[in-house]
Amino acid sequence: MQLKLFDILSSVIPGAFVLICLFFTSFANNFDPIWIEGKIAVYKDIASILVVCFVVTSYITGYVIHALGSWIEPLLWRTWGGRPEQLLLTNNTNRLGIGSKNIAIVEWLKKESSDERLISMKISELRTDDFRKLFQIAKNMAFVSGKSAYQSRIEDFNNSYVFSRNILVAFLFMLLCGVILCFNSNLGFGWLAIMVLLVLIVWWRARDRSIYYTREILVAGYYSHHNN
Repeated sequence: MQLKLFDILSSVIPGAFVLICLFFTSFANNFDPIWIEGKIAVYKDIASILVVCFVVTSYITGYVIHALGSWIEPLLWRTWGGRPEQLLLTNNTNRLGIGSKNIAIVEWLKKESSDERLISMKISELRTDDFRKLFQIAKNMAFVSGKSAYQSRIEDFNNSYVFSRNILVAFLFMLLCGVILCFNSNLGFGWLAIMVLLVLIVWWRARDRSIYYTREILVAGYYSHHNN
């Protein structure tokens, strides 16, 4: 198994963020600067070992966050108003959409399908699972084209989306820690409002990243097929 830098960072950064949140949540009620100072004096001689332990623990935590991010995707799609390909192919995301090509792409994907029911359906009759099948066709076409430029861009957009999704999970955990702190310490509810705002920003960013990735798949599949 060969780990890339992205694989490490996409796990270590969210994992470290969650561990820091856990630390502050655990010690919020009995924070003692003198105790911390004494511990620093003890730990400074083994700082390198602690750093390695922290990085490893962050990676493992981030690995779990990555799994959680995959599991909550259906819930994210619901909050976004549908699967990313569904939003794009029905032109319900004009700011990041594919313009007038959405109909042409849908018709092409239907023709490439082996599902007679899907081929005969109008775009207004398509349901969530139908859009999933169409997206899988586009994904297959994009990767079998063999064009490295397409595949490199797709990988970059996918990495960006996965990283944003993992950060969103970490921020949701931060929000949970914030709720606990508000009810168990002197932390004001103003901080909780700031945390909610941050979560909403990251949630919206993850939506954008997901749509960018999906749009790249649809466009790459369509044009790689029609330019051959």
